[in-house]
Amino acid sequence: HNLNIINCYIMTLSEVTEIWDCILYTVYNAYSDFVFFIKSFRLRRTVSKNKSLKNIHSGERCFIVMNGPSLNSHDLSFLRDEIVFCANFIYRSDVVNIINPNYYCWSDGGVFLLPDAIQIFNDIMQKCPYAKLLLNIKGSEILGESERIFYEYRKHIPNRFSIHNDMRGNVSYYSTVALQAINNALYMGFNEIYILGLDFEPGVFKHFVDLGVKNGDPSKMSDKDEVCGRHWQYTKAQYESYAINKFALKRGVRIINLNRESNIRAFQFGNYEDLFA
Repeated sequence: HNLNIINCYIMTLSEVTEIWDCILYTVYNAYSDFVFFIKSFRLRRTVSKNKSLKNIHSGERCFIVMNGPSLNSHDLSFLRDEIVFCANFIYRSDVVNIINPNYYCWSDGGVFLLPDAIQIFNDIMQKCPYAKLLLNIKGSEILGESERIFYEYRKHIPNRFSIHNDMRGNVSYYSTVALQAINNALYMGFNEIYILGLDFEPGVFKHFVDLGVKNGDPSKMSDKDEVCGRHWQYTKAQYESYAINKFALKRGVRIINLNRESNIRAFQFGNYEDLFA
């Protein structure tokens, strides 16, 4: 009985904390919307291009392929004739030759600070010749304009009070690229969004194959800011997943996680093979 009381107290405290965070986010988002309004006169030409993606896939389904180890348990050849989103360093694997992605997302603007940033995106465009790239607007400074690249101004903090998915405005900036891809898919009008390889285990994020990328491991860190920053971002992404699922359901869109062992529990679960039976 005492344990139940303690659990209820913790849940109530968590609810109050989340609401308080959302209030603070709302204040910040009002400021970021104002900043976008000031900048929009300069950015309008870049972001207005995204109008061509609005509801372009109305009523269709898509598959968002993430990079978790669970991806190895599926026959990805089923996706040859589907509309597919990929992300980050997956271009370094042979998977892209099988699924021929239609859209390629990169959420983190920090990638454009890497010395080989231009080479990374040249490789993506070469290895994924049919893909449109959905990138942070920071990339426009080094990549310039291209028919295949669509830039987003991402400064809005997503939360249970507010999600921004209009790619012509101040778009929500998520803590993980999987949610960013979902946000883009919602803007494009898909009514069924399936996710593969979304494992999202706490700590080290393992990939389905060696992509030549090292991820930080909190268990190996000693600096307070490194450890707390890593875990805070993970927790924030969990809250964001529930917020975007609620946003989607209100619009009649189903988000289905095809990995029942995924650490993201906000979405409905489904079976990949059953879709093609």
